[in-house]
Amino acid sequence: MRLLLDVHIPAAVAVAVRRRLPGLDILHISDWHSGGFLEAEDPAVLAECAKEGRGLVTFDLKTIPALLVEWAEAQRSHAGVFLVDEKTVRPENVGAVAASIADLVTELRDADTTNLVRFLARAKAPFG
Repeated sequence: MRLLLDVHIPAAVAVAVRRRLPGLDILHISDWHSGGFLEAEDPAVLAECAKEGRGLVTFDLKTIPALLVEWAEAQRSHAGVFLVDEKTVRPENVGAVAASIADLVTELRDADTTNLVRFLARAKAPFG
């Protein structure tokens, strides 16, 4: 599984997830393509993720869901989108976000995530 954390998620989350799941290909958008997508529009980010087979993890519940509807209507595939709701996991709680992502990866590691859209759940166990 390959993941990209967007601008709504602290970069420290990628580091924390890698500590828990060594070898996981998880990048923060600031490190991805030398930061070239930091100010890119959502469709460009999602398209590049699709090319790379990289699922997108985001707290952006304002624009991403509408984009996913557009892509579905156009029968355009993506590599998976994993949404996080601030009411479930607070973005500033790096450990909680990392633990939720680690649980998701453990659950879906070998699954085909093409066009999969899921909300992250609270972690089953504390991060550590």
